[in-house]
Amino acid sequence: GYYHAKGSILGSFLLGIFGWLIGALGHDAGHFSASRSAWINDIGVWGMTLLCNPIVWQHQHTYAHHSFTNDFDHDPDLHHFDNLIRVHRRVKHDPVFRNQTSTLFVILAYTLVVFGTCFWIPIGMI
Repeated sequence: GYYHAKGSILGSFLLGIFGWLIGALGHDAGHFSASRSAWINDIGVWGMTLLCNPIVWQHQHTYAHHSFTNDFDHDPDLHHFDNLIRVHRRVKHDPVFRNQTSTLFVILAYTLVVFGTCFWIPIGMI
């Protein structure tokens, strides 16, 4: 993170790769598939602390999302973007959804969701 903050292109690239690897390991460990050993999977999930709150992620993604995948009334992943992007046919049309054809708009929406998942929701739980 230091070299990224200093404006190094290589540092930013490596930070992105590291974040992706930590996220992939945390995701797979959260599905109990990174290792046959439960404690290694636990370490993998807790490694996501650098990216988001692993307890909130485990409950939201592994338990809630995978228990109700694509069920409009119960899958929380379908409602991350309700105010910005339409991801399900049951979401009512809104003029703002025209913006989802813009790559920059979608990146902004994902950034806001990451902020909400990692900071806003855990703070609201305190």
